[in-house]
Order: sequence, then C-alpha cells, then structure tokens
Amino acid sequence: MNNTSKYKEYLCKAQHYLACMIALCMPLSQKIGPVLIAGLVFCWILNVDLKIYLTNLKTRKISLLFVSLYILYAMGVLYSSNKDAAWFDMQSKLSLLIFPLLFSTSGIISKEKIRQIFLFFYAGAFVAIVIELANALIIYINTSHVAFFYSELSIFMHPSYFAMYLTFAIASMAYYLIDNPIQISPQMKFAFLFLMTFFTFFIVLLSSNAGILCAIITEGICLAYFLFRKKKYQQVVLYAISVILIYFISLKYVVQHDFQRLSQAKETLIENKYANKATPETNRVRIYIWEASIEIIKNNFLFGAGTGDVHMELNEQYKIRGMTGALNKNLNAHNQFIQTFIAIGVTGFCVLALSLALPFFQQIKRRKFLIPVFIFIVAFNFLFESILELQAGVIFYAFFNSLLLFAEQEL
Repeated sequence: MNNTSKYKEYLCKAQHYLACMIALCMPLSQKIGPVLIAGLVFCWILNVDLKIYLTNLKTRKISLLFVSLYILYAMGVLYSSNKDAAWFDMQSKLSLLIFPLLFSTSGIISKEKIRQIFLFFYAGAFVAIVIELANALIIYINTSHVAFFYSELSIFMHPSYFAMYLTFAIASMAYYLIDNPIQISPQMKFAFLFLMTFFTFFIVLLSSNAGILCAIITEGICLAYFLFRKKKYQQVVLYAISVILIYFISLKYVVQHDFQRLSQAKETLIENKYANKATPETNRVRIYIWEASIEIIKNNFLFGAGTGDVHMELNEQYKIRGMTGALNKNLNAHNQFIQTFIAIGVTGFCVLALSLALPFFQQIKRRKFLIPVFIFIVAFNFLFESILELQAGVIFYAFFNSLLLFAEQEL
C-alpha cells in the first residue's frame, strides 16, 4: 500500500470515528456537535476527489432536493429586515447543507460501520438518561422537590426532542432485531430489548404529549412490521401486551403528573376549549399560535416573510391578539411546516414536504422499513414542534436522514 492509499484510509477512518462521536454526543451536548461536524468537513476536504464526488452526486440526485431547502433559506436572507437573526438562522441550519453533501458524495458505508454509528447513538442516549435521572434524584434528596418529569428532567434539550431521539432509537433497534442485516449475538439482542423497554419508560417520564403519542404509534408500526416479516403471531401478541403494560403502568401509577398535560392537550386540540390567550403554556396556546401564523402566511404567501423575520412577524401578531404569554416567551410557530412557510413561502413549504414525501414513498415501494419509519417520526414531530429551529433538531434530522438515504443499499 502506497503512502497516498494509507493517507486516504486514515482520513476515511477519521471520518467514521467523527460520525460515531457526533451520534454519541447528539443526546448529550449541543455545543460539541458543531465542533465535530467541522472536523468531519475538514477530513472530507482533505480526502477530496472531485471526479468521485461528482460521480456519486450524479447517482444520488435526491441530495440536491435537501440542499435546495438550505438555498431557499439563504435566499430568504436577502429580503429579511433582521439580517443578524437571518445569518444566525443560516448558521444553525448549516447541517442541512453539510450532511447531504458529505454523505451523498462519499462511497457506500458498510453495514458494520452503520451499526457502530447506531451503537454510539444508543450509548449517548443511555448516558444522557442516567445523568438526568441522577440529577433529578440529587434534587429530590437535597430539596424534596420532584424533578422527574418534563423539562426539569430533560436537562440537555427540550423533552419533545429527546423523546424523538429515543423513539428513533427504539425503531432502529427493532429494525436490527427484525431484519437482522448483520448477525447480532444473543447478548446484544437482550441489550436491545432492555434498552427498548428502558427508553419507552423514559419517554413517558419526559411527559411530552406528542412524544408519547409518536412512540406508541411507532412501536405499533414495529409490531406490525414484525408480524408481516416473521408471521410469529404469539410473539407479536406477547410483545404487544408488554408494550401496553409498560405504558399503562407508567402513566397510571408512576407518571400521574402526565395526565394533567394530556388532559390539557385533549381540551385544546380535540374538545376545542380554547385557553386564555395570555397563557404561556404551549399546549393551551398552540391553536392561537397556528391561527396567528396562518395570518402571516396569507400576507407573505409566495416568498415568505424572510429567514430572519419570522419571530418579528409572530411577535407582532401576538401583540395584536393579546397573546402576552407567547410574546414574553418569544414562541415559534410550534409546527415546522408552518414555520418554514412563514420564512420562505410556498416554495419552501413544498420543498420541505417533498423532502419527506419523496424518499418515504420510494422506500415504501422498495419494501424498506427503517427510512420510512424515521421519516414518519420526524414528520410527526414537525406537526407539533419547529424541529429545525434548534441545533438538537437540525443535526438529528440532517445527520440520520442523509446517513440512511445515502447508505440505503446497506439498509
């Protein structure tokens, strides 16, 4: 092996280790992620082979769809009045550009390397949970205050985001147990089943209404897929009963605090019992936020209000409508589709929707499981949170979306 080949081999290994570290740190720290991504980009530049990169890019043209969303946000900077906010938004969304380019121009990632990335992700999620439970326990011992739920428990990110992480971790472990793309040991199978149960219980503790509902639906999809693939009816019934018991016991006897938030969501979204407009509680005021957002969309349908002017426009509507709670907390649209529509108009909305719908139906047609279920988890959370407005959401979506789609021959 000549020096050039060794050099490229070292760079490829470095890129893989950095990808593993990004997956590991994702649930633990939003500050380390950008540094690791910068390292990944640096290695990609050093390992540049334009001919190979362009060839790979031509065969993976869907990457241009993902990149186009970032380009539309960049164009939105031009007609934003708040340039500082616009440029900050571009920095926070940079992963939408970086990961599609990195993964689409790289070669096929092996099954073993993909598995290693997932194992680091599971490890990061597990460590984050242990730290959060320990922190809540220390608070209880010192002050007798119960901090085992919702934002008091989730110290690394918003509970809805962490619930999304854990739901995807459960779905990906189900994929490895059901499809078995590489041989896994009995010990690993036991570890996966333990983590799936542990993560499910913790999702309930996080007390995110959307997170719990998404997890229940996703686990139902996993059970249906298991039945479709294996035809083992007794095992499916056993697993289904186990999942139902976990949720029932957790919600009924452990997390009674959650019933209050679920009741609020039911009143607001189903029974249409609108809250006081001045409330800062997002479950109750969400309907009003969506109504205010639709008014902004009507006035900026084609091109949007601009990348940096979304919060300014929303706050103006909050003032007009007397939504002092939302105004004081500077709340976003709490729906990524609406948030994107406000920022960059109907074209941006269509590109975002197409970025989810196109690969979803392509992979369903190919009888794939992991990519469609990932897209479902993301799209479901897009309905209730502006996921791409925070690093925790942008990095998660851009990283795993690109990894799964451009390594799909291995999945």
